[in-house]
This record gives sequence, C-alpha cells and structure tokens, in this order.
Amino acid sequence: MSFRSLLKAGTGMRGYGRVAALVTLCLLIVVLVVPASALAKGSYGASITLKALSPTVKAGATVSLTAKVRPAEGSVTFQAHGAGGAWADVATKAVPVSGLVKLDVKPLRHTWYRAIWTRDSGATVKSNTVWVKVFAIVNVYAEPGVYATGAGTPIMIHGMVIPKSPDGQVWINIMYGTTTVAHFPVDLTAGPGDASSFSATFNAMAPGTYIIKARVGRTADFFGANGFTSITL
Repeated sequence: MSFRSLLKAGTGMRGYGRVAALVTLCLLIVVLVVPASALAKGSYGASITLKALSPTVKAGATVSLTAKVRPAEGSVTFQAHGAGGAWADVATKAVPVSGLVKLDVKPLRHTWYRAIWTRDSGATVKSNTVWVKVFAIVNVYAEPGVYATGAGTPIMIHGMVIPKSPDGQVWINIMYGTTTVAHFPVDLTAGPGDASSFSATFNAMAPGTYIIKARVGRTADFFGANGFTSITL
C-alpha cells in the first residue's frame, strides 16, 4: 500500500481505526528512513559533545571540560594538541549514568581538545573540537641596586614569563611621571620549569616614582601579556 493510500485510509476512518492507521504509517516511515543496522545496534540518536567552561584563561589556570554522551555507556578519552602538534591522550574516564564526563586541565599554551567516545557497541565517535585560548603571565619586580635615592641610583629589574617564550625577548617600558624615559628589549633566559627569566638595570634620573612595564608579544603558543610594578626612590 502506498503512502497516499494509507493517508486516505487514515482520514476516512474514525476513532481507533484512524489511530491504528496513523501508527502504522509512522512505523513504516521509521523502518524506511532509519537503517536496520542502526536500529539493531542502538546507534540512532547517539551523540557526544564537548564544552569548556572557561575557553580563555591565563597560563596554568584550571579549565573544566565536560563531554556529554548519549546514551550513557562506554568510556571517553580526552585528547589534546598544541599549536602545530598532534593529538595525544590526556585521560580516559568511564561514562557515568548522567552521561556527563568531566575533566579539569591546566593548559600553559593554546590547546585544542576533543573527546573520543568508545561505546559498548558500535564504532567510536569523535566530539567537536574545543579551543582553549591562553594568555601568558608576566611577573616583574624592581628594587634599588644600592641604598640611595638620588640621580644615578641603579634600579634592578627582574621577572619571569610563563610559559617559556619561543621569541626570546621581553620589552621593558619605564615611565617617570607621565613621560616614558626608557623603552628597550631584554633577552629571555631559561627559567624554572616551563618559564623564562629576564633581568635588566636602569639608572634613575632623579628621585621619584618609576612605573615599569614588561611586555611579552603574541606568539603561536599564547596571547601576549603585560606585567607592571613601580618603585619610589
């Protein structure tokens, strides 16, 4: 019987006969549209999505990833890669009855994440990809090189960039009042852990307050950032 015949039959009946015809029509549509293999394996309607609670953070901050799985079965493997890198496994967790699989990560650089769902039956399924953007952290400090307050007093500037910067330089800007009195690059050296260090000396022009900014530029690994400090002689 064709769809048109079923429709005519359904509209020509009353009461339970019409309902029965419409139910038959719906079942026929499901059988024709949905592959039998999908119905047998329960794969129809299966899905996995991935979200990051904080998609933009400072280096080393905690980011909560949540994979939502339907139906709630099997396990989820979280994977990550950096700029230009290859996918690598981070952690594997069993899917709870809620279908929500959570993982906290602390990226130091731009990182892309995805989740691979291994099901109890059927093929594995990949989630969407989430990009977590990271800003570098610049810490800068200043102290007088000698116990003096007059012109020519050396100001010792030092600090750290997290994570380690591939560009190898940080720019120092020094203001006295509202005037920039110095602006120069300083080479970065290897610091503790995944960090770079820097140091420089500036001779004060006169007693007063100096505002010091250290800036690292944007790279493929992270967004640029500034660090500030001040010293009064």
